[in-house]
Amino acid sequence: QPVRPVGRYLHQARFGFQGGRPAQTEPTFEPSTATGSYVSIAEVLVSPQLAGAFLGYAVLSVLGALAGARLHASLESDAGHWLWQHVYAPQLRAASLLIFLFMAYPTLYGLTDAPSVVQLLKAEEGRFGHILGVTFVLSLALPMLPVIGAIPALVLPVQGAVAAALLFHWLAESTHPDSLSYWPGAGVALGMLVLSVAAYGLAGQAARLTEHLGHRVLDVVDLGNLVLETLLLLLQAPAIVLYATVLGRQLNA
Repeated sequence: QPVRPVGRYLHQARFGFQGGRPAQTEPTFEPSTATGSYVSIAEVLVSPQLAGAFLGYAVLSVLGALAGARLHASLESDAGHWLWQHVYAPQLRAASLLIFLFMAYPTLYGLTDAPSVVQLLKAEEGRFGHILGVTFVLSLALPMLPVIGAIPALVLPVQGAVAAALLFHWLAESTHPDSLSYWPGAGVALGMLVLSVAAYGLAGQAARLTEHLGHRVLDVVDLGNLVLETLLLLLQAPAIVLYATVLGRQLNA
């Protein structure tokens, strides 16, 4: 049975042979092997790996929101509040988003096997800092853009899509360097817009309901924001997954 390019890489990693005997050396990652068998977006959304990524992101969101609320309440200076709101909180959200993408990889792209995230980041010095910096800057810049700033529902999906595109570029740069497209098409873009806006509305409604519950029943301050931070990516993730699977499909084109 023929082995696909990424499958061949994994096959050599586990069962490599030299002169009829198992190879003793570790296989090296070659970016040109970055393709794999493809699964549909429906299979991606119900996959255990994506569920684990959601759970990891939810835990980080809850811990970050709780820590942020406590820290915000303890700050006395305006400078401290400004730093938390405009520097530390966006950086924490950017890191949480990247952890979600790393945990969901490579299923996020509809691939069943691929070189690991660690291998992609180690292939060139400074990649982790680069993707973290881009994601962080986007969290600050996107709300100030005329169109996206007017539609808050687009901020997280665009931020996630850009980070997913950068990770995909590293995965596929030596496989299809001249034929890759990062524009998903008008139909997919429209679908992402509809999913993002609908998910943002649902998350906002849930946040308002739980905010009332937090004040009246649980005596928890800012419970609504905690729910919003946790639910937002969980509900808007299909838009990011839709974009990522369109990217991944190119590797088997």
